[in-house]
Amino acid sequence: SMSAYPLGLYGIRIMEEDCEHQRMREKITGESVLEITYVLDLEGLHIPDILHRCVYETGVDLVHIAQEFYPEIWGSVFFINAPPYFDAVFNLFKPVMRMSLIQKTQVLSRDSTAEVLLKYIDEDVLPDFLGGQRTDFKPLGRKVPEKYYLCHLPFLNPSDPGVIDVCLRPRSVYNHPVMVSKPNTTIRVEVRTERGSIQMSIYYRNITIFSNETDELTMDETEEHCHTLKVSPVMRVQTHMSPINDTNIAPKPGLYIYRFINCSSWFTSRRLMVRIMALDS
Repeated sequence: SMSAYPLGLYGIRIMEEDCEHQRMREKITGESVLEITYVLDLEGLHIPDILHRCVYETGVDLVHIAQEFYPEIWGSVFFINAPPYFDAVFNLFKPVMRMSLIQKTQVLSRDSTAEVLLKYIDEDVLPDFLGGQRTDFKPLGRKVPEKYYLCHLPFLNPSDPGVIDVCLRPRSVYNHPVMVSKPNTTIRVEVRTERGSIQMSIYYRNITIFSNETDELTMDETEEHCHTLKVSPVMRVQTHMSPINDTNIAPKPGLYIYRFINCSSWFTSRRLMVRIMALDS
């Protein structure tokens, strides 16, 4: 299983690969490929899988990434094999979706799946189990065995070497800077929280204009005196349930600032435990 952070990165990777396939297709055919059709199979989705708040939060973040950073690739989006209650679940996401994306989305019944998909996808491209003629398509994914659940991994403890223990008060932010001196440096990121989820993003500051300042003025790209560039979208991470233990590649030297945000909570503080290190510098 995976937490919201790597799941968001995985979603970005999939969309980046789709954009690359789009460009390759244009070179092969000599024709412009303007949009991509997505078919999302919900077979096996059960109510307990989607009722938890963290599932909704992760879904909202993925919708935000898709429509803010990849709006041009979404042609049509089809949900197939949806359970009867999926319409009610989908309505929860509509307030954060742009109308253009909502209009491109359809939930198909089992009886109409093949008929509708063949209007948008060529018969030789559509898999045979969806009503097409393609026989070499292998569906991906299955239920993850419980022994692999992230909640069973060892937790980061405040007493561990190099761990910074922070009380993230309501409506507050903590910025954790990491200096990188060489290109393509690996950064090890370990994060755990108590008392709820937080939001997280990454900023970059060129080493030639290095400053120790990480206040609101220098972090806001709309401000004249800002020297930072946001390199990842703001994502909510359920690190109180599935702590982050991951690596990032820093492509160039400079200051990388990991920003942790508790602005969605008016009353509850979060205990934040962080260990972030540049391994190759």
